[in-house]
Amino acid sequence: MEPLQLVTRIGAGIYRRRKLMAVLVFSLCFVVVGTIGYFGYRKPPRYRAAATIVLKGSADSIPLFEEWAPKRPIYIQMAILQSRSLAESVLTSLPKAAIDELIQNRYYRDYQLDLTNHYRKLIGQEPIVYSPQRIALDELQFARIGFRSTRDGLVTINAEASDSRVAVDLVNTYIEVLLARTRSFNIEDAKTAREYLENQLADVKRNLKGSEESLASFTKSRGGVRVPDQSQATLVRLSTLEGQLAEVQAEKKMAH
Repeated sequence: MEPLQLVTRIGAGIYRRRKLMAVLVFSLCFVVVGTIGYFGYRKPPRYRAAATIVLKGSADSIPLFEEWAPKRPIYIQMAILQSRSLAESVLTSLPKAAIDELIQNRYYRDYQLDLTNHYRKLIGQEPIVYSPQRIALDELQFARIGFRSTRDGLVTINAEASDSRVAVDLVNTYIEVLLARTRSFNIEDAKTAREYLENQLADVKRNLKGSEESLASFTKSRGGVRVPDQSQATLVRLSTLEGQLAEVQAEKKMAH
């Protein structure tokens, strides 16, 4: 007997003996599949936008003072990119249409909040209701934006939305806010480096002045013995060059 005929005979035997069960199972499957298909059809479409950026861990040029070089490893920059503070900045910069879409078409569901509200309902307390700002922020951070990074610093930002324009706005706003924050970090790094170099320059000038005073005291203690004119001119020139070198190095660092 062929396998198909065997399966058919077994199915027919089960149907004759368990007609009611077969009808119930078929009806249940039809209802479940129909419900899933209906709600899946009514669900708004999802559009995806993506952009690729490059994160650099350190400056390209070799700095004068290595300990004050602005360096941020890739994993720290990724943590900043995925942080809630950056998401809050993005939310304040998004167009109103994009924020409305985040609130109205929710992809993220907080199951812990659902359980908490269900428990509060059982004990007769008011449910916890988040503000529209909080809903949009959770939606943006947990459901709409994703990041995929590689070892060489390439990061792909993916955004999903029910409107193609909103998906593009999410990606572009994330990049704009990240660039603005990076410029702010660079300004802070430059300010710190400048303060450090100014302190170093002051120390060099102070040491140079002390050396000149020590030389004058040594000359006076030796009964006015003077250094030969040629050697003295060389010494003065050397001191001047040291001061100029320190100033040039400091100005070069501040220019970078």
